[in-house]
Amino acid sequence: MAKLKIATTDDAKQYFTTNRKLVDVHDTDFVDVSAVVIDEDDIDVLEAVRKTEFGIPVFIETKNPDAVDAKILSQIYQLIDTNDKYDQNLVNRSIDHAATKYESKILPPFFKELQSYVRDLLVRNI
Repeated sequence: MAKLKIATTDDAKQYFTTNRKLVDVHDTDFVDVSAVVIDEDDIDVLEAVRKTEFGIPVFIETKNPDAVDAKILSQIYQLIDTNDKYDQNLVNRSIDHAATKYESKILPPFFKELQSYVRDLLVRNI
């Protein structure tokens, strides 16, 4: 099964890399999205994600983490502080972990076992 996509903005996508497909946050209905990465100038997207009630993890990139309102902080998964040197590998892993966790939460319980079974069959036949 293909992994779900990461919704992002042009400005935010420079701060992470992923093997997942990317989709613009303004061109999606979020049904095939497992994480959202935006920058601090696109806070309005947070409301669109919240309205879906899917519980998609949202990451916000900022150069000034102290300026992010506490109400916003309570609605997101993680802040990406790009003011100083930041560990892009850590950010990449955090986004992928949140996306994978979200996917496992929304897929039916048997699906994970089915995926594992198919993966094992493919490995044995290689």
